[in-house]
This record gives sequence, structure tokens and C-alpha cells, in this order.
Amino acid sequence: MGDFYPLNTLHERVLNILACRYVDDVIIGAPFQITERLIKDLNVSVVVKSLDVVQGNVKSRALNLNPYEVAEQKGILSEIEVECTLTPLEIAERIVANKEAIIQKVMKSSARQDQYEKDAKFICEIR
Repeated sequence: MGDFYPLNTLHERVLNILACRYVDDVIIGAPFQITERLIKDLNVSVVVKSLDVVQGNVKSRALNLNPYEVAEQKGILSEIEVECTLTPLEIAERIVANKEAIIQKVMKSSARQDQYEKDAKFICEIR
């Protein structure tokens, strides 16, 4: 899979993106090439592309397709540079390296919750 495989499910990734205040919507399964119709139907005002993005597959490159051509022509393409160099593989390695500490933290939290439930008493609110 390589260093850049996702750690989160598609659903989790979409929810994370939607949590960003600058994002209005996420299109799952969007077509590879952005068309005039897509921009018009979805009222797209900005198309954002990472400068690190790989420009399509071998077939699209062989056909000389630029998936962002229409957005460029309309002046709505914005290119951003990804500043984070952290890969999912590095995150996974950190998790494995800290596994014991994470287990201890969860066990401590679970013990506190168990103790709270054991000591909890019913409080009558009506007098």
C-alpha cells in the first residue's frame, strides 16, 4: 500500500473534512475530471488541489487530460502546499511504540468508571 495509505475509513475522513469550517460539502466518488456541468450543478466556488497531487493515472496522462482544466479556465482553482510531512506509516509506528502506555491509560480510565458506577447512589429529585 505504501506510506500514504489511509488510517481512517472513508466515513471518518469525510467527517474530519466536514468538520473544517471552510468546507461546505464533500463529494464522495467525484469524477476524476472536473466538468463545467459539475461546477454548475453543485455551485462550486473553489476547487482546491495539493501541489503534491499525482496527476491521474497512466491512461489520463497518455490522453493528455488535465482534470483541473475547467477550474483553471474559470479561475476557481486554488493550489495549496502540504506542510505536514507526517505519513500514516509514521503515525501507525508511533501508536505501536506507545501501545503499552495507551493500554495503561485505558485501563486506568476503565477502573475509574467502574468505581464510579459501583459507588453511584440514586438521588431522588422530587421531595
